[in-house]
Amino acid sequence: MTIQRAQPADAVALTALAMRSKDHWGYGPQQIAAWKADLTVTPDYIAEHAVYRLQEGGAWVGFYAFEHQDQARVKLTFLFVDPPYIGQGYGKILFDDLLQRLKDTAY
Repeated sequence: MTIQRAQPADAVALTALAMRSKDHWGYGPQQIAAWKADLTVTPDYIAEHAVYRLQEGGAWVGFYAFEHQDQARVKLTFLFVDPPYIGQGYGKILFDDLLQRLKDTAY
């Protein structure tokens, strides 16, 4: 298992993962379509923000992204786990990685 910085070329795959993950919770196609813009990860977003993806074997299991609001605050903008991996602790692994990265960030 590895967590590594996403690359702009990952945008389409991460967007698809976010859509699958959100759809897993039964919101329905109309609601998912309404959220399309909010669930879209663009290459520019990845280039400009902290986006990390979790890989297990050859599969992308999930990802998260955050934005620094100021020196004291960050905003978690994405945290998604692909449906086949939901309920197996991968969300916690991603969140723990986020917390460790923030702890290691020096200001």
